[in-house]
Order: sequence, then structure tokens, then C-alpha cells
Amino acid sequence: MDLDFVLMMELAEVDLILKELEEGYRKKYFRKDATKPWGFKCYYCEKKVASNEADEFWCVPDTSYGSSGIGRRRFCSRDCSDCYFNEQRNELLEQRKRIMEDRKLLRVFYKEAEREFKEIISAANESYST
Repeated sequence: MDLDFVLMMELAEVDLILKELEEGYRKKYFRKDATKPWGFKCYYCEKKVASNEADEFWCVPDTSYGSSGIGRRRFCSRDCSDCYFNEQRNELLEQRKRIMEDRKLLRVFYKEAEREFKEIISAANESYST
């Protein structure tokens, strides 16, 4: 498989994960009709949040590069979710930047290899013609 194709597929995957991250970031409300209260620990600050004490919480998709992409991280506040969201987004943008730089280097390498190949072919053709 062509290396540039692999990098393009990686880039497409990172772009899809970024889109999923941005579209899946949302505020949710605890159900008030539940018979039993439920809770969780904030993924960022580890504060315990319970449905009988709070009205809302925040969710961000688990989009770590290379993860299965299944699941959501829950947060106690907008501040905690913003911190996690920004960390994930910056990580993905850095990954995207690295892939773009790799593709650029690959194009330079291919051009140089093609130039050297043409020189070798022309030198070989000259030696056969004389």
C-alpha cells in the first residue's frame, strides 16, 4: 500500500474524530423521574456528582486517537469539560499537523527519488548509445 495513501487515511480518521468530538460535546440533564439517584465521578476533577444534588452535567465523547471511540466522558461542570475538550482537540490538531508534515516530507522524498531515477536512466541510455 502506498505510504501517502496510509497517511491520507490517517488524516481522514483524525478529521472524523475531530468532528465527532465537536458534535458530541453537550450538556445533559439528570432524569428527575428516576426512582433511585445515580451519580458518577467527574472525569477531570474526580468530584462526585449525584442526580439528587445536581441538575445537569456535561458529556464529551471519548475520542482519544487510537481508541475505539465508544463511550463518553462525564464532567461536573462546563469548566472541567472545557479543559478535557481542549486537551483532546489540541492533541488531535497536533496529530493532524504531524500527518500533514509527514505528507509534505514524503512528497519531497518522492520528487528527489524520481529525479535520481531519471538521472540513472539517462546515464544508462547514454552508455548504451555510445
